[in-house]
Amino acid sequence: MSSPQERLFRLPELLHQVLLHLSNNDISNLMVTNKVMQDLCTPYLYYTLNLTFIYGGFNILDSTLAKQAISKNAHHVQKLTVSQVDLCYLFNCLKVAAYRDAQLHSPSSEGSVDAPYFLLPSYLPPLDVCLIEVVPISPMINLTDLTLSFRHVCEQAYSPYRVPSFSNSRMTVAQACWVISLSPHLVNLTIHNLVINEHREIRLLGETIYELSRLRSLDLKLRVRGSWHSAGSWYKAGSTIVFNCPRLIQKLWIDLEDYGIAHMDEDDDSDDDGTIDDELVIHEHHHTPYYAHSVDMEDDLEQDDDEDMDSDDSDEEIGFGYNGDAEEDEEDLQPEESWSLRLWESQQRNEDELMSRPDRCEPLMELIDVKLWNFVKGVTEDEVVWIFEHCCKVERLALSPFEQDIDPMTVANIIKTFCTRIRRLTFSDPEFGGDWGALLPFEVLSAMPDQQLREIDYQGVKYKMTKDMALRSIVRHSVTLTTIVFKDCQQIASDAIREMLAECSSLYDFQVTWHEDGVVSFLHLADAIAMPWASNMFTRLSLTIGIPRLRRERGQREYYRRTPRCDLSLPEKRQFSQLECLYHQLASLQYLVHLDLRALTTHAVDGSIEDPFYFNHTFPAMMSLADPKSNRPGFLELFSGWNKLEVLRGSFSVNTDETLETMGCWESTWMCSHWPKWKEGEFFQGYDETREVFLWLEAYRQKENPSFSLGLGW
Repeated sequence: MSSPQERLFRLPELLHQVLLHLSNNDISNLMVTNKVMQDLCTPYLYYTLNLTFIYGGFNILDSTLAKQAISKNAHHVQKLTVSQVDLCYLFNCLKVAAYRDAQLHSPSSEGSVDAPYFLLPSYLPPLDVCLIEVVPISPMINLTDLTLSFRHVCEQAYSPYRVPSFSNSRMTVAQACWVISLSPHLVNLTIHNLVINEHREIRLLGETIYELSRLRSLDLKLRVRGSWHSAGSWYKAGSTIVFNCPRLIQKLWIDLEDYGIAHMDEDDDSDDDGTIDDELVIHEHHHTPYYAHSVDMEDDLEQDDDEDMDSDDSDEEIGFGYNGDAEEDEEDLQPEESWSLRLWESQQRNEDELMSRPDRCEPLMELIDVKLWNFVKGVTEDEVVWIFEHCCKVERLALSPFEQDIDPMTVANIIKTFCTRIRRLTFSDPEFGGDWGALLPFEVLSAMPDQQLREIDYQGVKYKMTKDMALRSIVRHSVTLTTIVFKDCQQIASDAIREMLAECSSLYDFQVTWHEDGVVSFLHLADAIAMPWASNMFTRLSLTIGIPRLRRERGQREYYRRTPRCDLSLPEKRQFSQLECLYHQLASLQYLVHLDLRALTTHAVDGSIEDPFYFNHTFPAMMSLADPKSNRPGFLELFSGWNKLEVLRGSFSVNTDETLETMGCWESTWMCSHWPKWKEGEFFQGYDETREVFLWLEAYRQKENPSFSLGLGW
């Protein structure tokens, strides 16, 4: 009878679930126990592979044994992440493997010379000629998730396996397209910060994406070179991708960034005319490369590899782009290599060689999530129609403003006509200053049928929102809206915020946030309590409340410093009465998980803000317990129902003049016992030994939750 361990290993489904939750270190330790575990765990060790270069850390591509192991187990890799320097090096490894496989599978040695040119696409750049070793790596044919991230290029310049093509953005685009094409089973593809110089490059990327018939998610962030794009060319960069997406795609995110000449010259060593810098060719391309062999291959395969790689004739014939004789004079190598790269550059600039396959005409019936960030400049209304005709089933749409040559109302009507299933709308306007283009979100919301939207997300919209605009665009969806987010938005009127709180009955996420350097959008205390809030199901709430400054009589101390008894003046009683209404409204929100509540002091006459830094202010008596002996007010006990609260941010500093007097041991103990899920609070901005009570609270809660923080070290 077999043991329980043996029966476990015979259940592939159970084993699969267990191994997916283990780290690579744990899987490696299991593999060295015995041969059975090695066979079972090997596919899971290579299931996720991250080749991103880390400066000063361990890098897989810097180890010959690791590269040989990857080549042997490439068919197990399903999720891959690479940076730019890794991609350029990986391209050479894959291309060398393609040459090797072409020779191994050719019917005769004579026919093997031309085989690679029939198998590899014509747009591929030549192999890099460098001093470092290049280990043949087989294609990862079962890859389903691929992430290409071209960030932190400066740090990658110190990579020990950096190859010359790393400095040429045109070669990088071609390399990326070929690496993508080697994985026909891709389901999720992410490409961030890829530099595009000319339209044929975006066309090549579109052609490559079109062939990925199983692709479901595409996330592109492209840096379009400023010296190239005109109004029409900029549009082609986005539309080419849209019209080349596979039919079954479900998520399409496109973000275009204007990449000016100044930035381009820092990261790209190629000239504006498309040729490689002569200095780069002379100093980078004259070395004789060394190609390592995999010791884990079969003996007969190793023998063939040795013969192929050691043969001077074969190196020249199959087009490695270098002279196989290590003792060849370097001056003889330079003209040949420079000519090879310049020839490739000139061929890529030949517009007659552009792919001729027509764009897809039918709409994307599976597409439900679309983001078109900085997508169009100088487009016509007809072009906008064509774009949204392809997105007829979209449910989540993210847009940034169009330019002034297209009426926002016209765009709104186009979206209303073709995109009838939208449930979430996101708008981003980080650069506009409240001009014509900023009207787009309001026009789109106003054009849509009533009670259709569920989520609205404004990011950086600076056009002033009045009460009438809120009623016309947002409150029309008051029954269905569950999420309203205004992030870094300016000039949202207080009465507009009031109407949204009073009318939207299904809200569970409402955020109005801002930076200190911007115009603050806040809710006056009188507006906050003017009408009951329609929803008490908030799980996340971010608000700024403007509290009028009270004038005290000459010589009168603050309420919390009056002894022996705190007698409130008539204006103070009125304000505390208003504050108590606000606190009761907040206390009724018993589903709160994340609360960001900021207080600002406003002028009593004109309502303008005195000090925009919210951490300098606190809500009077909100976080303190009442003191019957001194008659000092306190409302902390109202919030005993916040048993789901995890994050408390905003104006809750324990170091203001008020809280130094009103928040102490009793308040600290009360919070500890009444908020069991509390994980984070914004109580400190630095270490302060004078508040020992709250240091004790943080240390005590960290015993249960090590990540608990009250803001120390921020």
